Amino acid sequence: NGAALLLRREVTVKGQIIKMMESHYYGNSMDNYLNNEFWTSLPLSLKNRILTTTIEVAKSGIENEGILRIPRKIFLLSITETGFTFQEKLMPQEGKPLKYFEYWRNRIAYTNGQAMPWLLRTPNRATDGGAGLITTVGGVSNMADLHNQPVRSAFCLDKRTPITVNNWIVSGETVYVLAE
Repeated sequence: NGAALLLRREVTVKGQIIKMMESHYYGNSMDNYLNNEFWTSLPLSLKNRILTTTIEVAKSGIENEGILRIPRKIFLLSITETGFTFQEKLMPQEGKPLKYFEYWRNRIAYTNGQAMPWLLRTPNRATDGGAGLITTVGGVSNMADLHNQPVRSAFCLDKRTPITVNNWIVSGETVYVLAE
C-alpha cells in the first residue's frame, strides 16, 4: 500500500500502566498514551514522516462484538500481525499476519541487550483486562497482566523514505537510520 512498517527493536522499559478492564485497545490509556504523550516526545522531523495507518481492533473484549477499523499514527501490533492465531472466543483476529514475523527471532525485543516481553493490542477474552504478550523467546502468552508491561511501538512511513545503514552507532550491530 506504499507504506513501510517500522517497529522498534528496543522496547520502552518504563512500561505504561493500563487501567484495569481496558483490554479493548480503541481509546484505552495505552492508545491515548502512544498518540498523545509519546507522539509529542518524537522529533518534528520524524512526526512529519509518519503516515496515518488504519488498524483493525476488537470493538471490545467481549466475544463476537466485531472489529473496528481505526486510523492511528502510532500503535501496538496485534497477535495476528505477529503470526499467531487463537480461537476467536479467546483472542480476536485483528489485521493480517506480517511476513516479517514468519521468522520467530524477529518477535524478540530487547532492552540493553536483554530480551524483554512486549505488549500486544489484542484483548484476552479469557481474563478480565488481559491482552496478548510476546515473550522473551518470541512466543506468545494470552494471559498478560496489563500493568507496567514494556511496549514496542509501531508506525508506518512512506516506503520511499530514505534510510541509511550504519555499523558504528551500536557496536557490532547493523542499524537503520532515517536519512535527513
